[in-house]
Amino acid sequence: MVVITNPLRDKSSLIIGSLGLIGGNYIIDSGTTTCTGGASLSPGKHCRIGLRFAPGVAGHLSATLTVSDTSTNSPHLVALHGMGM
Repeated sequence: MVVITNPLRDKSSLIIGSLGLIGGNYIIDSGTTTCTGGASLSPGKHCRIGLRFAPGVAGHLSATLTVSDTSTNSPHLVALHGMGM
C-alpha cells in the first residue's frame, strides 16, 4: 500500500493525474486504490494506492510505480521490490 498525502502547508488541492507501473510483477489493485485519476486531495488529506505482487518467475523482482499529479515535482517514482518463489 502506498499512501499519498497533501501536506497541511500546501494551501491548494492536489489533483491526481495518473498511475502507472514500469516493469511487471505488480498489479494496481482497483479494489483498494482510492487515488484515481482526477482525485482531489485538499490540504491534510490522503489517498491510497493498493498494490499486489504477482511474480511470473522466481527470484528478486522489481518494478516502479509512477504517480503524476499537480505538484511541482511530479511525476513521483516509487521503487517496488519482491521475491518470487
